[in-house]
Amino acid sequence: MTVTNEKLETKFIKNKRVSFIELQRKLKLSEIALRKSIVNFMIVQIKNFDFKTPYKDNKYLRKTLICLNKKGEISYEEKKELIKDLEVLKKAILDKLLNSSLVNRQKEAFCLNEKLLYELLDEVNYTILLFKHEFNRSKVSIEIKENETELYELLDYVIFVNQDINVFKKLIKGINYLDTSFNNAIVLKVMDNYFNSLIGTNDSNQNYWQEILETFLLSSKQYLKLEDLSLLLNRIEKFINKNKKVLEDKNSFDDIKLLYKKLYFPEKKEMDLDLFKETNRILTSFPYDVSKEMNNLAYPLKEQFTDLTNKELLSIDIKGAKLKENVFSFDFLEEGYLLTLYVPAITSYIKKGSLMEQEAYQRGIMTFKSDLFPREFLYDKCSFEQNKDRYAFAYEFYFNQDFHLVDIKAKKVIINVDVNLNYQDVLTLIQDNSNDWVNKQLFFLKSLSQVLTCPNNTDFKYLWDFIINTNYMGNDKDIENIVNNLTICANQHMANYFVQNDLPFIFRNNGFKDDLTNKLINNNELIYIFDKLQTDSYFSSYNQGHNVLKKDAYCQISTPCRNYAAYICQRLIELFLINDKKIDVNEKRKWEKELEVISKHLNNRSKINEEYLDKLNGISKIKRR
Repeated sequence: MTVTNEKLETKFIKNKRVSFIELQRKLKLSEIALRKSIVNFMIVQIKNFDFKTPYKDNKYLRKTLICLNKKGEISYEEKKELIKDLEVLKKAILDKLLNSSLVNRQKEAFCLNEKLLYELLDEVNYTILLFKHEFNRSKVSIEIKENETELYELLDYVIFVNQDINVFKKLIKGINYLDTSFNNAIVLKVMDNYFNSLIGTNDSNQNYWQEILETFLLSSKQYLKLEDLSLLLNRIEKFINKNKKVLEDKNSFDDIKLLYKKLYFPEKKEMDLDLFKETNRILTSFPYDVSKEMNNLAYPLKEQFTDLTNKELLSIDIKGAKLKENVFSFDFLEEGYLLTLYVPAITSYIKKGSLMEQEAYQRGIMTFKSDLFPREFLYDKCSFEQNKDRYAFAYEFYFNQDFHLVDIKAKKVIINVDVNLNYQDVLTLIQDNSNDWVNKQLFFLKSLSQVLTCPNNTDFKYLWDFIINTNYMGNDKDIENIVNNLTICANQHMANYFVQNDLPFIFRNNGFKDDLTNKLINNNELIYIFDKLQTDSYFSSYNQGHNVLKKDAYCQISTPCRNYAAYICQRLIELFLINDKKIDVNEKRKWEKELEVISKHLNNRSKINEEYLDKLNGISKIKRR
């Protein structure tokens, strides 16, 4: 045995309390040297550990390890060295426990010494975590993302060994990711301890176990799956029924009954709603792998995009919208007019078949707080914030002097929006008679939206001249509907383009439930019947027209950040309009089958979203009573 080991043995065995600083001073060692010496000393002691030795003679080993955990200042590299030594110590303890089968287990000393070794193993695990992460008994600053096993060990130690509620609460706040299976295992152990404190002789820790339990079960964070929570509720209910008399005798019945009520009410409907959300993947966050992929996205190749950053553009969105995506421009041409819709070039960032695309497919359509893509990505790369360069797809609709569509083009561009407006801004600015380009652009966009949404038998040229020459303002509704009307126009004409060119696409159809409409006459009294016969809109790779909007063909291309159908349509527009891909009949059929699978999935997601909304509204009504 080395001189240092002899001195450590003397200090730890003879003294009840050993100060790390005092040891450092007496042994004249640096902090890291003393820590390594203590670990090496422990390794020697464990290798020579004898299960037949009286338990009281081995108790100093736990005191030795606790001394090692005293807070100090060592470098990152020194911590890495120390962790390697601790892993050797951990293996030595495990080896000793594995070989314990050779020892006579009937002796009391064996049982106590085996228990001591398991306690030492817990302490070593905790010590390794202490040096891997900035964590100690009184302060927590930790973010574990990649190793759930380590997190489980640390959480297990804090709850069952350290037993400090304040440390637990600080630790639980710093956790970014928890595996629900690990959580369930811990909660079951906590529940057993809680049950024992209710009916056993030692109830001093009852409040502690109850507070831990409530943190896991009642927190806004989803630490458990809904089915696990349901099983735990049943477990508590069975425990109450089985031990009702004992609980009443110990005055514990009211406590556990109150906990049960807290879990069961807020309304079983809310549990059903949460279970519905989980089962149908109505999620408010993204898996770690998707977030990691998002952080490693490469920018699109700039040379593939036309620079339009000098073109004056404005966006029009609802007040407070963080994702700004409604950008149109109007231009006079010698032979007519040009309406351009600018859409975030989201498909230029996301690779086909990537995790982000797979996740978006599963979600289908953005709804409530369930986004199609991570918000950080949408706000940073796709939102048309003013004075920021953004990659976009420009969908160009060319009209002749009589406002008949003569051509559609698409190209990839880089734009820089000059002004972000909300609907209230538009209402104010549209009435301004200044020559500012913003007012002019708004006036022409408003005028065009009024013209293009009129019935087909209207003389568009006459209507346009009337609006322009008389400076016709229309009403507030006309102004508020600028974006809606122009979007409908763009969706209609793009859908018609794919129909006329016999190209695969995802259409937005709306028809009737049967062919009875062919027998109905044009009578106002039959409006109610028409409403009943009308189906909900649905996606399909086969065009059936849109009855409500009175369009022969319709699609959704303006919201690829919110709608997977629009996202896929953007890929198809790039393929067929920009890259001019040619396909034969067999390829078209293959495309249509693939797009029909996507369409059916999206239709199903729409129904799920509506059902979720109905459930959510039902709960809201209950709460308002």
